[in-house]
Amino acid sequence: NVRNISFDFGSGPGMSQSGSIQMADVRFQESVNGPTVYAESNNADGPATNELAVQADNAPAVAAIDSTPRAAASSTPGVIWLDGGAKAATTKTKAGTCADTTKPTATLGKAKLVKGKLVLTGTSKDTSHCATKLAKVASVHLTITKKVGKKCEFVTASGKLGKAVSCLAPVSLQIKAAAKWSVTFAHKLPKGSYTVKVWAIDAAGNVQTSGKGKTVKLS
Repeated sequence: NVRNISFDFGSGPGMSQSGSIQMADVRFQESVNGPTVYAESNNADGPATNELAVQADNAPAVAAIDSTPRAAASSTPGVIWLDGGAKAATTKTKAGTCADTTKPTATLGKAKLVKGKLVLTGTSKDTSHCATKLAKVASVHLTITKKVGKKCEFVTASGKLGKAVSCLAPVSLQIKAAAKWSVTFAHKLPKGSYTVKVWAIDAAGNVQTSGKGKTVKLS
């Protein structure tokens, strides 16, 4: 039932300017009547079969990986940086170069019901010493979870409670970043106990740890 998978790098508010994505045991297959994405021929409908064509297509990626220094072997997965290494977002100031590595903070203030609809308010700030455009909160995110047995139901972007799924697959909602933020959900939520987690991402890509969250009871 997957309709779309996308990987975006630094193209939107609050997105990291460097990083990596590790994928394993994943296979992508074209629909029988879908678009053709391989370019071995103009009417290609599957993976390249010509070994020379495969090598030519892969050559740029292979060269980039081979030319990048690799970390020593360890028990944890390694990261190959195609840009030469992970770097904190930096900018030049009058005092020199400033590297913003300070995580921003977002906190949940009040949770209340207005005409039966949940309203959350809170604050966010970035305490980085870098007095630049990087020293600001770019986005605020939250999850609202209702535990159902060993599974979880998450409030979705529509404002409704979704179906019970694994608690390891939370639904993250992005709200407008502001020193004092608020969000009102469009639909009434079922009675019960909910866990609300909130965190912020700054313009340099630093991400706050969400923590255990706060319990909100709706009755």
